[in-house]
Amino acid sequence: TNTMGDPHAPIHIIEYGDFQCPYCLRFWSETEPLLIEEYVNTGKVYFEYRSFPFLGPESVWAAEGAYCAGDQGKFWEYHDTLYANWTGENVGDFTQDKLIEYAKTINLEMDTFEACLSSETHKGKVAQAEADGVHATPTFLINGHVLEGAQPFSIFKQIIEKLLEGNLDSQSG
Repeated sequence: TNTMGDPHAPIHIIEYGDFQCPYCLRFWSETEPLLIEEYVNTGKVYFEYRSFPFLGPESVWAAEGAYCAGDQGKFWEYHDTLYANWTGENVGDFTQDKLIEYAKTINLEMDTFEACLSSETHKGKVAQAEADGVHATPTFLINGHVLEGAQPFSIFKQIIEKLLEGNLDSQSG
């Protein structure tokens, strides 16, 4: 599954990302670990990743690969593997052959993974962002409040703390 943390946490953060987007990579390397440590692991934040692949076919394939890994309970391991192997936009990092190689490194059941990838099982999930009115990556919805771009952890912390204190109106999202 593409979520982490307690589903009943008071704060729900949704990230819309593209595995080829450099700002998403920056969020993953600099901010996400702090969010997980301080808020997800402490039960305050439920974090969900949704893909918004707009940088080309490799973005779509990578997103579908991550959801296919999620079918086997390894969404986050695959998500981390993709970012760890990213070198640039549309340079061949996320061809279908490469995605299959990455799947092997985290010990996915390969017949299942390859069938999922080739049949575009998760195409519907991959197209969800535009329906939610998202136009850029990364975009975050924090209890419905929109935050765009690779913002530093301090910005997330401000918003989360205000929400936890009840000083920021929650919007249904």
